[in-house]
Amino acid sequence: MNGETFRRFQCYNVKVNDILQKNESQIKKVYDSFTHNKKKYITLQECREILTKCEGKINVSQMQCGVIFAESMQTLVDTIIDQKRPD
Repeated sequence: MNGETFRRFQCYNVKVNDILQKNESQIKKVYDSFTHNKKKYITLQECREILTKCEGKINVSQMQCGVIFAESMQTLVDTIIDQKRPD
């Protein structure tokens, strides 16, 4: 499936928002266990570790984990260093 289509019709909706809001404190605890003041992101390896710990509770394979991780990444464009990139 196209990533943009998936995000628009499967991720960004009221049902998903309700689930995320209900579980926000638990999600934040998991996120905070892998980050600190100088590290504000989770790596692919850490994402796989989370899935391993949740084995049996989340039906996602290690291969799917990589795809999900890639789709979740925010694109950062530094227009100061490379001023031609936005073109």
